[in-house]
Amino acid sequence: MSSRRHRQFVRELFQSKSTDVERFLRFRIRNPEDARDLSQEAFLRLLRLDRSEFIRRPDQYLMRIAANLAYEHRLREKSRAAEALGDVPEQRADAADEPEVRFGQQREVQTLEQVLGTLPPNVRAALVWHRRDGLTYREIADKLGVSASMVKKYLQQGIARCRQGMQEVRDET
Repeated sequence: MSSRRHRQFVRELFQSKSTDVERFLRFRIRNPEDARDLSQEAFLRLLRLDRSEFIRRPDQYLMRIAANLAYEHRLREKSRAAEALGDVPEQRADAADEPEVRFGQQREVQTLEQVLGTLPPNVRAALVWHRRDGLTYREIADKLGVSASMVKKYLQQGIARCRQGMQEVRDET
């Protein structure tokens, strides 16, 4: 889909579904201003997609984005509330600046990228779509042309391999 057609597609979806998305978010987070902001963010995320022609049910996909945004919002709010109450253990401000910590973090990221690079394409795609984009098994199955149970197997394989690779790095240190 061309960039122009994609923008038109999102514009039409916005015109037809923006009220529904905002209402959905308002019900989930109970703050009208945040709901309005998150609704706009949902459409922005949809606008940023590269391959929107693969979305079979755009309205459901949009609601999944909105649900993910509501979940992320609730996590941030819980974290802020815990910090305000002093429930979060105090961490040294300079801990992230220590060379050992930075090196360890960089090494873990590199290892994870290497492990992801070794995964079969379907396993890697399923893992990324599920973890990063929050797609359901069914949505991933539709994209890959496989069953939802196969997606579950792909995710199990990918997660197991990532854990194994990360454990190997920890064992080396």
